[in-house]
Amino acid sequence: MSEPTTPRSRRSTWSTLLVSLAVCLGCSLVVSVATVVLRPIQLEHRRAARNARLADILGRQPALKELLGDLTTASLEERVVDLATGAFVTDVEPAGFDPLKAAAEPSTSRAVPPERDLARIKRQALHGVVTLVSRGGAPEALIVPIYGRGYGSIIRGSIALSGDGNTVIGLLISDHGETPGIGSEITEEDWTSLWPGKKVRDESGKLRLHVVVEETGAPDDDEAFHVDGISGATRSTEGVGHMVQFWLGDDGYGPFLARAREGALR
Repeated sequence: MSEPTTPRSRRSTWSTLLVSLAVCLGCSLVVSVATVVLRPIQLEHRRAARNARLADILGRQPALKELLGDLTTASLEERVVDLATGAFVTDVEPAGFDPLKAAAEPSTSRAVPPERDLARIKRQALHGVVTLVSRGGAPEALIVPIYGRGYGSIIRGSIALSGDGNTVIGLLISDHGETPGIGSEITEEDWTSLWPGKKVRDESGKLRLHVVVEETGAPDDDEAFHVDGISGATRSTEGVGHMVQFWLGDDGYGPFLARAREGALR
């Protein structure tokens, strides 16, 4: 039989419990304080890492390197944009934002009407992240992320535009699963080099930039607004063209680019 609990043993038990509770509370407090204190540092490191990767990608693109010069992380600024208004927002952190994850959450996304879903994404995030390239003044270039469905995969990339958002500086395809040797040619310089200098909109403001594919021919004979597709990779190049049109249009970054044309990004 166990011995009866004495007052001293009860006090010992309570003391042990109180000490354990105090240790737990102390550890929780330390973790909470560390999280709050270190979060800005972590976010800054993530931002710097993303900018460094972007600078490296841009620096390897001949057209971008020539037009923008020696890019440094200091000249790249990520900003979050409300896609509906085109205005910058400050309550969403760009370093941790993933548009595909946000698009999967009903609270942070919206459905894209099928008749306007050129990129074939079904849902899109309410916000997007753009990168401003500047040297202390007005942006010299705007880098807009784009994604959409190609022939056999989701294609992700960016399109770099002039500071007014109306001239293409370069097209960057960063991720895809298109057919090797055929659709994968969307990443080759022979095709991406066709994009720099193309215009996005005409003087009336109409979006006219598009890719010409074999089946449809050229709906617009003005070379300033179209890029020829790749023979044999029609579906892949058509997918890129459609996602460019979607993300530069009214359902994408169109409102933001309208602000750029008006010089209202500062």
